[in-house]
Amino acid sequence: PGTGELGLPLDVAFPELGRGSLSSLDRVLQTGEVLEMRHREVRVLDVHGAPLILHYVVAPLGSGPPHAGVVMTAVDVTSESRAEQSAARATLVTEISERMNASVDPDAALQALTDRLVPTVADLAGVYVISAAPPEGGPPPAAQAVAFTLGTDLLAAAGPPPPPSPREGPSPWDAALAAGH
Repeated sequence: PGTGELGLPLDVAFPELGRGSLSSLDRVLQTGEVLEMRHREVRVLDVHGAPLILHYVVAPLGSGPPHAGVVMTAVDVTSESRAEQSAARATLVTEISERMNASVDPDAALQALTDRLVPTVADLAGVYVISAAPPEGGPPPAAQAVAFTLGTDLLAAAGPPPPPSPREGPSPWDAALAAGH
């Protein structure tokens, strides 16, 4: 990018833009609308192979519509954006820690964890505490969530989760848990 041949169609000169970006440019050409995109991850990679995050403005060039071309100004805001993401993660961990430490018992602490994760990180979060071995060599008890939070959008779309049911044989998770995964 930047050293390509002049006069090529934009999608040939910059295939990393993708069709979505080109349709935005087409809209600016056809309507004259100024398009501003803040903190947009693009398919252009930095020297480490990570995608750049740009703040860019696309404006029409010439009279129209349709306009003769577009002018684009882009500023690399990758460092600032990554710093904001790191700060947001640190804030999330701090909030989770504070809520868990303020809980009256371990189950309430785990519920505070799942409550804070949904919907910021996930649509649902659950914590299951299982015993290392079934009692007296019998079948393992049905897994029951100690803490569970379901996002309101997912609840509306899918309904509540089904109740736990007894299982014949070991859990499909036993091997992974025993291996420490």
